[in-house]
Amino acid sequence: MQKHLKNAFIVLFFVFALLAVLGGLTNATEVLKSVNIELLAIACIFFIFSIIIWLIPWAYLIKKRNPVGFKDSMIIGFSAVYASLTPIQLGADMLRAMSLKERFNVPYSESVSASMVVKGLKFLLISLFSGTVILLFISSAEYSVLILAGLLSGFAVILLATALFLLPLKKSFGHRIARIFRHFSGKIPLAKRLCKFFESYSEYLPSLGKKSFLIALLFSGLSLGLEFLALLFSFKALSIVIPIYSVAVLFILVSILERTPFLPRGIGVVEGIGFAFLSMPIAVSPPSIQQIGALLILFDLVRLVVPAVSSIAVHLVVGLKKNSNYAKHL
Repeated sequence: MQKHLKNAFIVLFFVFALLAVLGGLTNATEVLKSVNIELLAIACIFFIFSIIIWLIPWAYLIKKRNPVGFKDSMIIGFSAVYASLTPIQLGADMLRAMSLKERFNVPYSESVSASMVVKGLKFLLISLFSGTVILLFISSAEYSVLILAGLLSGFAVILLATALFLLPLKKSFGHRIARIFRHFSGKIPLAKRLCKFFESYSEYLPSLGKKSFLIALLFSGLSLGLEFLALLFSFKALSIVIPIYSVAVLFILVSILERTPFLPRGIGVVEGIGFAFLSMPIAVSPPSIQQIGALLILFDLVRLVVPAVSSIAVHLVVGLKKNSNYAKHL
């Protein structure tokens, strides 16, 4: 777990370095000085609540099949958020699995499977929204090839992830996926683990029932809506006014690009494509370069820094409490 914490601090260091470079290149300092702190705080609260809302169905699925209190699951879930500064945010899923195994002896496959269900349903919603946005984008007379390429590449990743997470609802599909990984297990050690996971995942999914999926889908939608409000209030905090459709396109860009493989939360790609999009004539009075730089910096603080720091704080408090309880028993 200390390794995850160390990696989070390293990624946060690079995030601050990137934001400093972005601020210097765009001369965003003056714009940032005028930020409305109250509206920025609201944006941060919306994003934190989007994470908490996402964790509710995960904790529900854990409690449904294991002797773990709902409150304990929620605390463990949030205290692992800092580990989401990894490609496709898989680090947080693994850290939650490790914590549940250590404290409540929950099998790794159970906690990871619960994460994949909720994540898969959220990816499904993002796929539907992004597919609609892409169709509208292509039908527009003016669009950037770079933006379209970013949308399509991210959309492909989201579709693949959705398929991997939800197709095993039908056991035969799950076992086929497992066989694909088994084929490569001799050459790639990770493939053997994935094969075993999809075999157990194929048994896990059909046993949940429609109510569990409905709850997970509802809360995933609420989580996505709160993320959008966090972005919207980031605009408001800087008094930047653009059409709501343009905010929606940017939101979809961020949602799919931050899940780019091999990059922690899409750092670098999100800012680059976001800057290219906001530089387009998207409004009667498009934002200036300084405003664009300030917005990207502000939203990175909202979506990356504040959740990670809050999670680390919870992680440390839980650790101190656990050590305190241990000392009392001595």
